[in-house]
Amino acid sequence: MIRTTDAAYRPDIDGLRAVAVVSVVLFHAFPAWLPGGFVGVDVFFAISGYLITGILLRQETISISGFYMRRVRRIFPALLLVLTACLAFGALTSIPVELQSLGKHTAAGALSVANLVLWSEAGYFAAAAQTQPLLHLWSLGVEEQYYLVWPWFVAALRGRRAFVPLLWAAGLASFVHCVWTTRVAASTAFYMPSARLWELAAGSGLAVWHVRRTAAPGASRAAELAAMSGSLLLAAAFALTRDGRGFPGAWPLLPVAGALLIMHAGPATRVGRVLGARPCIALGLISYPLYLWHWPLLSFGRTLLGDAGMTTSLRLGAIALACALAAATYSLVELRVRTRRASWRSSWAWVAGMSLVAVAGYAAYRADGLPGRVEAVPLPQRLQPHEQPACPPALQGGGLDGLNYCRRSQRRDGPAQVALVGDSHADHLFDALADADGRRWLFAGNSSCPPVSGVLVQTEQPGCLDKFQRILRYLASSEGASIEQVVLLSFGGYALDTDYAADHLANHLGPSTMIVGGERTAAAKTPAFERGLDAFVSQLIALGKRVTLIEDWPEFPFLPNECASRPALGTWLRERLGNLRCSIPRAAVEARQAAYAQLARRIASRHPQLQLLPMLDRVCTRELCSIIDERGQLLYDDSHHVSRIGATQVAASLAPELGRGK
Repeated sequence: MIRTTDAAYRPDIDGLRAVAVVSVVLFHAFPAWLPGGFVGVDVFFAISGYLITGILLRQETISISGFYMRRVRRIFPALLLVLTACLAFGALTSIPVELQSLGKHTAAGALSVANLVLWSEAGYFAAAAQTQPLLHLWSLGVEEQYYLVWPWFVAALRGRRAFVPLLWAAGLASFVHCVWTTRVAASTAFYMPSARLWELAAGSGLAVWHVRRTAAPGASRAAELAAMSGSLLLAAAFALTRDGRGFPGAWPLLPVAGALLIMHAGPATRVGRVLGARPCIALGLISYPLYLWHWPLLSFGRTLLGDAGMTTSLRLGAIALACALAAATYSLVELRVRTRRASWRSSWAWVAGMSLVAVAGYAAYRADGLPGRVEAVPLPQRLQPHEQPACPPALQGGGLDGLNYCRRSQRRDGPAQVALVGDSHADHLFDALADADGRRWLFAGNSSCPPVSGVLVQTEQPGCLDKFQRILRYLASSEGASIEQVVLLSFGGYALDTDYAADHLANHLGPSTMIVGGERTAAAKTPAFERGLDAFVSQLIALGKRVTLIEDWPEFPFLPNECASRPALGTWLRERLGNLRCSIPRAAVEARQAAYAQLARRIASRHPQLQLLPMLDRVCTRELCSIIDERGQLLYDDSHHVSRIGATQVAASLAPELGRGK
């Protein structure tokens, strides 16, 4: 039979909470200091499964309504305070696109579906994730979804023989699902509760064992060995786990097993006594509000000042402020709620408050981030390439199916006269270029694939060489006979071996990961890339096409939202705390683009018919290249793709020369 005696307070578990929250905070503030610190969340999952299941099993009669009333009183007060503060601060400091995103995530956090919304958007380690103040609520969403199911499961099966086998079967199925899904869709494995259930189930299994046994955990050699082994597993998890090593997969086994061994060993061991020390308990008691507060402070700082602008002192200051806010939240909010007599009236009041903040967040989202708060031009709304799953009907059957980019200019009937061929950089320029030129244009290309022939290019996009061979075949066919001029434009850094653009640095998909002609180093990639581009130009000229090669625009080591016009408080904070960067020296851009510029000129010298159009004089002054123009308009969507405004300005400069050709 399952024992129903009350559980004694476990100071070591509060200390384990402290270890978990400190590791997460350090990882978020200083990733290089503790690269695997994010697995502290997995420790929290194991602790939650253990404590919640223990509470349920020790009740003589499980009250589902009472369980949810306690969860509301435990989770909602601090969460409601943080959500309200974030939404208010965002309204006073954020540009419209940021507030729109914050509003959506506020509503998602209030409705316990933050993990599902984040799963639908982007990865936890992506560049954009650093400036999402409520990103960390994904883990709370997983736990809250667990709470929706688990008490019903325990109430239905407690005391039955099938209880433990079903618990372990569900945990094993979830673990297998997590490992398999990580290989095919890592973000799904990261965010979905079905792939994280096993971590909570592991804690639940330990709780079942402890509730059934008659003796409380005590000091023994076996307990000391378990505690020390658990500590070593936690240390290994922090030291070895990395975001680029197929996480989650099986990696959470390390922190989960470590946490289970420490909890199983109990508070009487040496490790338990260290974890039960007053400083650890104090941190453990405020671990929940500290987890809630720390990430918004760091994220808002990165949004306002940029990652480089968040100096070590500012990051330490953010951590100190988070600790102060967490302590105040615990003493002034959480403790007062817990010491008051529990009632459904008070619980429903918290639910009503959470519903109101969800409505407010959704309203900000639906209102496009309340653009009236900002007088100047806001950050461009289109942040992603214009990818299409298939060619429009008029172009289907011509061999262009399967490309990311396959479309025609709007509002002009008749066969295309000009083709733009390239990657996502060409995609961002196409509409503005077609409008400025006035002729009938076709765009054919693929993201992360340059226009080369006969040279294998490997990026995150498969089949680059085959896709551009399809374009050549189309241009040689009867469907492409009307095209007189082909304009080539692509990212200029394929032959480089170092990342520079802020997005490339953050998402690890820049030049350092690209392979050209089987080569990885710039010295070897450059001649291979030149051969491929030269061959593509030669084939176009052989088809009787006029060919124009447009050089690339600058990359920036920071994001455009660092320079966007903000409400008064956001501008004031940025000016007081940050070293605002909106420009870089032109000499640095020229040095970065030197290899591409030189090979383009060598190709042009071999093909007198080729029209080569330099870019930097159109977008830079003699001294500087800027991500913002003199009127405060942002010229880029991210660190290396032009915005609609930037594309319009570039296209107006290019169009007269394109029409003349060579």
